[in-house]
Amino acid sequence: MRTALKSLLALALLAAALAIPSTAQAWEIGQVCNTLDETPVYESLYMNRLYGWMYTISPGGGFRITNAPIGEFLYGHGNERSGGYIHEWHINFSSCHW
Repeated sequence: MRTALKSLLALALLAAALAIPSTAQAWEIGQVCNTLDETPVYESLYMNRLYGWMYTISPGGGFRITNAPIGEFLYGHGNERSGGYIHEWHINFSSCHW
């Protein structure tokens, strides 16, 4: 009985993990994704901290992803301005398009 419960729990955890969408599969380099909220764009990233605020993208504004993510941070440019870093939590990944 105990082994069967462990197996069911393992299967449930696996199914839950597979159901969580991966941001890595939700977009590709070069796509434009819409922002969810006011999104600050920073000049640099060092030790998981963003430095050198440059500008803010309005909610629903576009951000073109131009490099692979570094941890939870994306590099690209918004509204055709200079490139910079943002935190991925500002992106609506379901909105990404070419």
